[in-house]
Amino acid sequence: MKTIKHSYVWVLLALAPTISTHVNANWLTGEPTYQSQWSNPQTPLVIDAASPGEAVINKTGGMGKVMYILITNIPPKASANYQHNISYQEVRRAALVRPQVEAPVPIAKPEDTPKPDGGVAGIVAAPKSCVAILTPLINELSKAETPAATASLLKQIIAVPPNDESGVHNDSCVGSKNRAVEITQRLIAAPIEKGQDLIFTFNKVETGGSTQVAKFTLKQKVKEWITHAGWTFIGSRDTLHYSVAGEDGTYTVQRQGNQPSINHALTVAYIYPLWTWGDDFHIGPSGMLGLGQNGLLVGAGVSLAFTENFSVSISVIASEFKQLNGVYKVGQNVGTTALDSTTLDDDAIKASGALTIGFRF
Repeated sequence: MKTIKHSYVWVLLALAPTISTHVNANWLTGEPTYQSQWSNPQTPLVIDAASPGEAVINKTGGMGKVMYILITNIPPKASANYQHNISYQEVRRAALVRPQVEAPVPIAKPEDTPKPDGGVAGIVAAPKSCVAILTPLINELSKAETPAATASLLKQIIAVPPNDESGVHNDSCVGSKNRAVEITQRLIAAPIEKGQDLIFTFNKVETGGSTQVAKFTLKQKVKEWITHAGWTFIGSRDTLHYSVAGEDGTYTVQRQGNQPSINHALTVAYIYPLWTWGDDFHIGPSGMLGLGQNGLLVGAGVSLAFTENFSVSISVIASEFKQLNGVYKVGQNVGTTALDSTTLDDDAIKASGALTIGFRF
């Protein structure tokens, strides 16, 4: 197993008038499935340093070349002690994953706020601005040494209404909140190598050793053949014949005017998902075996499978088709006995195009 030394990436925050969030709850429960949006730095897998755990993430479909991981609630004072062992490249984006903030909360007007002693309303101290409230909290955050303390202080910081003394929304307060979030997060780009499981560990390293904070293994699914049962429509190459009575009482071989255009068969398709898009679409070569109205058939083609449960296949099949027996020819006089297709025609193996609708039960 290849291990790559850790390094750090700090992602710059753009000051924004609002604070957005990306919720990725319970990623450590059960066996979560790989999400295709994790290949986008705007929607990474979120790991909370304040919630230690370990998981196996199952890959069920296609994935990109890079998986983005966002570590949150890293204590600023002890940040250098938190390390990981997956190599990554520096990533910059417009905004990080940040806690959700409700719409600005208006500050109560003096006439709506009673005095602490229950006296006449309106004689109260002026409300503090958001900057005055945030400053001591952000100072405490910069001294935080544990993820739990970091998460608690961030919660208090985000809860501060972004208003000044007059109740007007203050963008500088939102910027201060964004910067507070910035110093507690780290965005990592972990390359995904084809055919290998990705093992990500996040540890707290101290003098006496290291403590695992979080770990996940991204298990890449080994491609397997998909087996579908289906109904196949085959371009018919049957040519049927019959005998026509003449005026002299003898019969002549003629080709039937109404020839079958489509034959049908029950088939089993074996599909190899050579290419995959997202988590649902697979395309690849396929082989077929079936039983049609003329007997056994075999074929090969290309199939598109959706969620591995439904497929459409285009193929070339080899099957028996009816054609004129070699001892006869069109226009031949066969005497006074009428002959039908069962006598005049024989089976011959021919190739033809086919369309198959398949299902996985």
